Amino acid sequence: MESPLLALLPPAPWKRYEQSPDVQPGVVGVNTPPMDGNTYIGMIASATWSERVMQELVTPLRANRSYTISFGLAFPERYFSAPMCYGGMVIYGANAPGEKGDILWKSGTFTHKEWRMYKATFTPEKDYKYFVFGPYRDSTCKQLYSAVLVDNFSPYIAEVPKISVTAHNTCKGQQTGSVAVEVTAGKGPYQYKWEPGGYSDPVVSHLDKGLYRVTVTSATGATASDEVQVGEYEMTADIQSEELRCYGDKGKITIVASGGENPYVFSMNGGATYQKSAVFENLQPGDYNLAVKDVFSCVWQVKQFNIPAVERLEVQSIKTGAASCSNVKDGKLEFAVTGGTRPYMYEVSGVPAGPDSIIVPLESGEYTYRITDKHQCEVRGSTNVSKESRECAVLIPNAFSPNGDGMNDIFRAKVHDAVSDFRMAVYGRWGQLIFESRNPDMGWDGTQKGAGMPAGGYLWVVTYTDSRQQAMQQQGTLMLVR
Repeated sequence: MESPLLALLPPAPWKRYEQSPDVQPGVVGVNTPPMDGNTYIGMIASATWSERVMQELVTPLRANRSYTISFGLAFPERYFSAPMCYGGMVIYGANAPGEKGDILWKSGTFTHKEWRMYKATFTPEKDYKYFVFGPYRDSTCKQLYSAVLVDNFSPYIAEVPKISVTAHNTCKGQQTGSVAVEVTAGKGPYQYKWEPGGYSDPVVSHLDKGLYRVTVTSATGATASDEVQVGEYEMTADIQSEELRCYGDKGKITIVASGGENPYVFSMNGGATYQKSAVFENLQPGDYNLAVKDVFSCVWQVKQFNIPAVERLEVQSIKTGAASCSNVKDGKLEFAVTGGTRPYMYEVSGVPAGPDSIIVPLESGEYTYRITDKHQCEVRGSTNVSKESRECAVLIPNAFSPNGDGMNDIFRAKVHDAVSDFRMAVYGRWGQLIFESRNPDMGWDGTQKGAGMPAGGYLWVVTYTDSRQQAMQQQGTLMLVR
């Protein structure tokens, strides 16, 4: 901003906007040396007096765009020999000469007499054709005037780059993050500087998590800065697997992923292949290496997720108990079952289903059976209950030899009837009780309290209720042979 000394007007293309400013130094007692060149502008303001300078812009200021301009300011303590309260400058936008204009920027008050560089950055709310500046005075001023000296004005108003910064997170424990800056206003070409790292491209990849700051410098030297955080994806997944119910059923796995970035793809073979669906069906029991990958190739894995196999429901054995004698219904079936899922239910033709693996009483004949588990898996088959073709009776032997040769070592009743309330007692020669049993299958081995009894005669008594519901008693003597 240069004008001949003692000139009455500011240098072109600047024009007086209100009252006339002064080309300094050397006018009305102002002798501050120029900051740059030979001259500068001096202006004063009071409650009723305002000196301002304007310039019609070749390119108008546009609404919602940011601009920057720099200049030097200093404060003259006296002007026209009168004391000044402080220095201060205000920038206006206007659309016609003489218009009051709208404030775009204020320096704030200052009292430094030496030159200092100022940088004004502003964002107009509407378009303006004229750029206007001058001093200002407010109610805090205790003198009649305020004053400001202006020098070293920027040769142009630089549009500040308008930038938008984005980031993509890194995969956990890796360096897969990226940052990008987009410039939507300003004058290119642009220079970029990212910190940390000192990267100089608008897009930077292979970054660790952390805070990154970019500074964009336009062709006019205007700058804009912004920060962005590169986070870290904490990918997790919930694995849902339906329990297999029966042998031969196929499994199903559903993976519910979170923490990454959609869309996800899913693998059941450790990442060898992926599919878009999170559901895997018709799977055999066994181990699967599951993986999830997001759109940025972050991978979450679980090794050897197991679909448990269900053992085949099988009847290992069926013990049959024949009907004891003619015209008696005391046959039985006893099932030994493996596999499936407990508990089991046993259903035999003619008998209601129940949880007991022993089915009694049964007549002789052929029976079909159906056994089910908790999930209604089933096994079916058939078997026979035979019948002893003999008279119903309880037979008691009259001698036994407990010598350990495996022949006739136990004294027991031979029951050929459907009896109940069974009791067998063995007495010594003096009437003392030596042995007692209420189980027809349990007999006397010739001992008492672990000691062998001597050879000789013993008395036995057997009582029971027979199949015709008659109370019966039998007794006799027994010979123990050593």
